[in-house]
Amino acid sequence: MPSALRRPVYRAVATLVLVLGLTGAARAEAPADTRSAQTQDLQSEAGRQRFIITRQAERPFPRPGQGSPETQALGALNLALALLWLGGEEQVRQANDLLSAFLDGAATAPWYKGVTPRHRAGAPADNDYFHFQPAQYLFRMVSMPGGAARLSNANREKIQALMRDWAHTECRIEEARGDVWTIWGSENHAALRDGSCWAAAVLLSSDPSLEGIEYADGSDAAEQRNAWIAHLKRWLRSRGRSGALVEYFSPTYAQYTLLNIQLYADFSEDAELRGLARSYLDLWWAQWAQEQVDGVHGGSKTRSYAKSVPDGTAMPITAWLYFGLGERPKRLPPGEAPMAVSSYRPPALVAALATASGARGVYDVFTRAPGLPRSPMEPGPVYHIDAARNGVLRVTRVAPGFAMGMGMVPLLRDVDWTAISSQNRWSGLVFEGGNPRARIVPSVLLPRGRKSYNALFGVQNGATQIVRGVFPDEARHPPRMGVWIGKPLRKLEQGDWIFVEHGAFAAVRPAFGGWKPDPAAEGWMVLNDPSSPIVLQAAAREDYPNLSSFIGAVAGMEIDRTETEVSVRGLGDAGRLTLGLGTNGTLLIDGKPVDLQSPFVMRSPFINQAKGSGTVEMRFGEAELDLDFGQP
Repeated sequence: MPSALRRPVYRAVATLVLVLGLTGAARAEAPADTRSAQTQDLQSEAGRQRFIITRQAERPFPRPGQGSPETQALGALNLALALLWLGGEEQVRQANDLLSAFLDGAATAPWYKGVTPRHRAGAPADNDYFHFQPAQYLFRMVSMPGGAARLSNANREKIQALMRDWAHTECRIEEARGDVWTIWGSENHAALRDGSCWAAAVLLSSDPSLEGIEYADGSDAAEQRNAWIAHLKRWLRSRGRSGALVEYFSPTYAQYTLLNIQLYADFSEDAELRGLARSYLDLWWAQWAQEQVDGVHGGSKTRSYAKSVPDGTAMPITAWLYFGLGERPKRLPPGEAPMAVSSYRPPALVAALATASGARGVYDVFTRAPGLPRSPMEPGPVYHIDAARNGVLRVTRVAPGFAMGMGMVPLLRDVDWTAISSQNRWSGLVFEGGNPRARIVPSVLLPRGRKSYNALFGVQNGATQIVRGVFPDEARHPPRMGVWIGKPLRKLEQGDWIFVEHGAFAAVRPAFGGWKPDPAAEGWMVLNDPSSPIVLQAAAREDYPNLSSFIGAVAGMEIDRTETEVSVRGLGDAGRLTLGLGTNGTLLIDGKPVDLQSPFVMRSPFINQAKGSGTVEMRFGEAELDLDFGQP
């Protein structure tokens, strides 16, 4: 990119740094009712909300002057949102200064409508960052209670002009009228683009002087608004009928998909869209609630990168805000900041399900998730999801003291999956106590920065799990398989078994070949034979009087191996689990093949949905709540 186009960007960034450096003034002159984050009541949801937002104002994240231009710009918006919400006179002035600097430089930033050499003419800009939260932040600031009144007239006009300029070329009405299972970029990127186009159309169509102005495709703002409202209704109905998201419970990407749904729930003037958005948020949080223990999600995940292995969990700050579960946040990442200022809160049934872990007992959760393509990926990338064949059967065992999850899948070639489903799948175990680092995670090991695809294959029943690595390209990625054992856990080694007691009991070992500590990475045990499956067994404390008794039971577990498969007789109600080796895709429980196309979308004691039904039935204690997603 020519340097002449970069100079305005750096001037804007320099201005942002200067403005961010002045935030001490905003803190010093905060109104009396804005108490320091250190002294607020954290027992109430309102107290936790004020703590999170006040902390962002006092300790901005991302930090001023650090990171790429994109990161600094998003940090400015995150700080401005907190300051506007707090609403003190000096805070509002500071927020407007931040916004003015951002808005003056955004349209000339290299990430605004940016394209790569791979970009196809007529396609959405493939290196655009504006849709990746800035558009949602700006719309929320204009739309939230008191927000527009706190913005300067100049900033309101700049926001409108920037949204108009971006949407003019990036929002196409034919896409709004298209298939909701055609996904551009990734699930979260597509959701962010959809949300940005909806927000721009709503903002522009609300101004009579702009409603008739044409987009590049010949449509106007009112037509775009109506088309995106219809599209989003179809999207929400389709996801509400299909179990988990494609990028299910990703520690990185869940926030970016949900923050758009939060926008519709908060601000849509279309009552049906607003209701569907709130219903979908109810469903997502109910799914999360039944798969977590003390705020740490223990169900299976996808797009859970190597950096997330030690402690990654979906939506930790928002879970603490809503339910008081997990660790007190140290910072407010931009992806979760909109949830902090949102009016949406989960219903009482979901809150009770999340917080009454001791009353839930021992249970299994089964949830389907889409992931198979109906046609090959197109350049862009553009994915075409086959929602009728939910390729992933997620299973989670939850008991007092732990949650253990796996996504059971057929053994297919990489090209038979969509990458946004198969990338960095997570299976493992988390313990009670709210410490996300108290976990055991079997995982393939790749060079730093590499991503894995279609790399785990396993079977789980009860509290027993067998999982192995899949290594289709050994020339490029030499096979390495290991187990992460969290640092808070005290290990006891006996032979190939490693035992842990941490609110519950667990034992883990390779089925054959032995293992050793990784000298280059503390916490990892690396298999000597990467083709060996890993056996993970858990039990509640109430099942055994002490660790010695659990060790004795595990010692009696039968592990049998042939040339083509490994079978294990697990403890309790697990039965005999059999897993194929190499190209053998066998998945058996007590000698019967696992039905990966089972006749339900969700099944648990608390959430149930039949395949083909738009009704989700939620029950906990005496409370009942049915969600109706109708026809897609």
